[in-house]
Amino acid sequence: MKANKLIPSILFLVIFFESCYHEGKIDVSFALVKLSKMGNKKAIRVSIKNNSDKNVFILSTYLVNKVDSAHPCRNDILGEYSKISSHTGDDCTMNTGTLLFEYLQTIPFTRADHAGLKKTLSSGSGKDEFDFSTWFFYLIPGYHLTRPAPSFIFIEAKKTTYVYFTIDEELNDLDKGVYKLEWYSKERLQHVISPGQGKTSFKKTIEGETINGYEFYDGDFVVHPLQIRL
Repeated sequence: MKANKLIPSILFLVIFFESCYHEGKIDVSFALVKLSKMGNKKAIRVSIKNNSDKNVFILSTYLVNKVDSAHPCRNDILGEYSKISSHTGDDCTMNTGTLLFEYLQTIPFTRADHAGLKKTLSSGSGKDEFDFSTWFFYLIPGYHLTRPAPSFIFIEAKKTTYVYFTIDEELNDLDKGVYKLEWYSKERLQHVISPGQGKTSFKKTIEGETINGYEFYDGDFVVHPLQIRL
C-alpha cells in the first residue's frame, strides 16, 4: 500500500523536473537607463542572463519595432535601426540612415572569444561562405566610423552579460512614438542559423564545437519585452 501511495508523488517529481529542464535557460530583459558618465544620456540596457551550468554563446538577435508605423527600410535589428526621418522615398540602398540606437559596449567583452569563433567558422565551413565583414567587422582594428554591435554574446554560467545602446534624442515627429524591444522568435532564429535551400548552415558548421570552453546555445529564451516612448 505504501508503495502505491508513493507512485503519484514520484510521477509529480518526474513531471516537475522534466518541465524545468525544458524551460529556456537564457533570460533576456530590457531597460531604459541614463548613463551618468555621458551626461545622463538615455540608453537601452539589454541584460542576458545565463541560468545554465555551461558557458554559452548566442547569436545577438535583439530587435526593435516602432509600434505605430513600419520602418521604410524594414530595419528591425536594434543596432541597425535608423531614424525614420533620415529616409526619403525608396533610398534604403543608397542611404542607410542615421542610427537611432547606437551600440556602445558589452560588459564583459572578450575579443579573444570572438576571434576564436571567427577562426572556427572559417575553417569549419571549408570556405569563406560567411560574410565576415558583417558578422565580425567589430574586430577590425581602428574601425571607428560606427560602433558595430558584436553578432555573438558570450555568457559565463550563472552570470549576466549586459549590452548597451545609446539613444539619439534629436527626434522629429516621424521618429517620436512608442518602440517595442524584444527578441527573435525561436522559429526566426532557427531560420537564421539553418537557412536551408543549399545555403551554409551556421548551426551545422559550429555543431559539436566549443570556443574557449563556450558552447553555442540555440534553445528557448525567456524574453521580457519592453515598450518605450521616445
